[in-house]
Amino acid sequence: MNNQLQNIPSIDLADFTSGNKERKSKFIKQLGEAYENIGFVAIKSHYLTDEIANELYKQSKAFFDLPIYGF
Repeated sequence: MNNQLQNIPSIDLADFTSGNKERKSKFIKQLGEAYENIGFVAIKSHYLTDEIANELYKQSKAFFDLPIYGF
């Protein structure tokens, strides 16, 4: 598992928001490849506070803890 964590790509949101077409394209390509090949990506320069990140995690966990009906 630890080896898998080392393979999680880290991309920089500043590339997407830079206004530079090449950097934005690179970000989009890296994001797509990460989700396609691994299904997960770490994003730098997101400017989320710890409080917001914790709340997002809490809400995501609550969503995925919901029961699946009809299956």
